[in-house]
Amino acid sequence: MIKNTLLTVLIILLIPGFAYAATNETVNVDDLTIPDYGPHIFEELKNDSEVIAVRGTIPTITSNREKLEWTDKLVDCSLNLDKDMHKYFEDGSIVDFGTCIGGYLKVGFDSEAPEKINDAVIDEIYIVIDNQCKKQGITDVPVVFVWSEIATEDSPGFTSISLVLCMLVLTKTRK
Repeated sequence: MIKNTLLTVLIILLIPGFAYAATNETVNVDDLTIPDYGPHIFEELKNDSEVIAVRGTIPTITSNREKLEWTDKLVDCSLNLDKDMHKYFEDGSIVDFGTCIGGYLKVGFDSEAPEKINDAVIDEIYIVIDNQCKKQGITDVPVVFVWSEIATEDSPGFTSISLVLCMLVLTKTRK
């Protein structure tokens, strides 16, 4: 399940790059719309009813190039967490995990099973994430813990239309 989630996140992150490559245009990093990173993001998220807790610190970054480098570090960290996070996906604690464009990692818990989640569980998972990210040079990694829904067959997601679009983009980039 974690591999599917990480694969979905990776595909979502790569699709814009494939689309730009398909047009053969050079993209100026400074023209991208990426929100400024900083502690204000956590303050705004604390008012979101789906947010359970936040841990760590979001660095203040205003340069798009530095924001992309930071996001790349977070993606690398999340991909290296596969083995460590597996047990939390297996027991149903975590249903969603990935890197957000706001400069933090997001952990989604099953909104239908709030009895499984408490501060001790959140702290345990944060320590696992923080320890892995420290190995990659990220200290006090920013993580937002939220309520999420488990995807079902009826849930919108990666549809056949999305697959066809991805294949078209990929074939254009090969030419």
